[in-house]
Amino acid sequence: MADALSQLPQYHSKQDVVIQPLIVQPSVGCNGPANRVQELDVDDFRCANDQDEWIKKNAHVCSWKDGLVWMGDKLYVPFKCRPKVFTICHDTKRAGHFGFLKTLHLARYQFWWPNKRSDVEKYVQRCEICTKSKPRIGKPMGLLQSVSDPTQPWQDIAMDFIVDLPNSNVVWTVIDLFSNRRILYLVKVSPQQNN
Repeated sequence: MADALSQLPQYHSKQDVVIQPLIVQPSVGCNGPANRVQELDVDDFRCANDQDEWIKKNAHVCSWKDGLVWMGDKLYVPFKCRPKVFTICHDTKRAGHFGFLKTLHLARYQFWWPNKRSDVEKYVQRCEICTKSKPRIGKPMGLLQSVSDPTQPWQDIAMDFIVDLPNSNVVWTVIDLFSNRRILYLVKVSPQQNN
């Protein structure tokens, strides 16, 4: 059964519509993801590779090229160099502080190390900028409402306890909200009553 849109007169054309596909080759320019490896200091990687425990245990599964360790087509990131990769994949303006999944995607594109997912998740959770700008989840906070002013003394009071003092265990402070008069009571509390 035909729908209303297909019955419009503009679709009853006698000419065939030919759609030419547009093929675009991905460019690897200065903003491409392939350039992230070029942003790293390769000499730091070479020095860190010599001291990395994982490489010492698993050298047989890696390939070496120009002093760098590769797992397939991805660059192995030694433990000491991971903060630099986190910075490139999360903190730079180009990475944009997009959160855990986007950072993990950028890190997976060209880099490899064991437990990458948990490392990226911990890093993003500790990111101060992301924590401050993350929207609150849940109900919006209610409006603050002022307390009505008392009309006579001792109608409304506020009280507090000051604990662990040298001469007495507790000081109980009582404040009259009308006159702002304060009364302090020294109270000795036995260890059984402390709870």
